[in-house]
Amino acid sequence: MDNDVCDSFYRPPNPADAGPKPPGIHEDALCAGDYINERSICRGDSGGPLVCPLEGVWYLFGLSSWSQICQSPIGPSVFTNLSYFAGWIKKHKKENPAPDPGKAPPVEKAPALSTDVSSETVLKPRMTVLLFAQFLLLWLSLVSAQ
Repeated sequence: MDNDVCDSFYRPPNPADAGPKPPGIHEDALCAGDYINERSICRGDSGGPLVCPLEGVWYLFGLSSWSQICQSPIGPSVFTNLSYFAGWIKKHKKENPAPDPGKAPPVEKAPALSTDVSSETVLKPRMTVLLFAQFLLLWLSLVSAQ
């Protein structure tokens, strides 16, 4: 989606209320939206990928940043424009090369579980279901009594 179109979704009704730096979509961001299926990024999606296939190869174009509230009607989602930051990313990758997997510490075995469980309380599935059912009946009787 063109950034100017996307920006129209996020302009304040009164430009005087925008403050010193008006909110909006700038060259370091890009927008995407799916109005047919009403899909958008939501809380917890930050940093997730925006990928698109080109000639059978998937490319990473952006990282999810923010959007409107995740309910209908859905507005466009705003992503970090990775091509804008490509020079910065390349510079920092060169300064900080990927770690050598061969130098990783050896994987430790998980501690063995004790076979002596006689001193511990173990809830069996049937017991757990029974306790839950009793709790549910007690709760329902209290609710209906009010």
